[in-house]
Amino acid sequence: MLEIHVTVSCPDLRALAEALRPAPAATQEPEPTLPAEPPTAEPEATTMEPPKHTVQEIAMAGAALIRDNPAMQPQLLDLLREYGAQVVTDLRAEQLDAFADALCRLGAKM
Repeated sequence: MLEIHVTVSCPDLRALAEALRPAPAATQEPEPTLPAEPPTAEPEATTMEPPKHTVQEIAMAGAALIRDNPAMQPQLLDLLREYGAQVVTDLRAEQLDAFADALCRLGAKM
């Protein structure tokens, strides 16, 4: 019987995995309640549409892009830095769609 053992070493892969890992669900403590004060004026309603893509979708697309084409890792990390992020979970909600579009331009499928 022939037995083959293969060891693959890719130090940058661990850094990429950390960069693409979704953040753990944060536990939220209830906010302290303050005594109610009557409103002095109607606050303006802000309508911000929710992002089309989730952090998880973006992380999975980025991981697939690197899996299929490892040479894209530096461009993906540069893209994260352009958005002021070290990992996907650092992106703000208002950045998700623009980041997803830029990720697709790099070749990711979403």
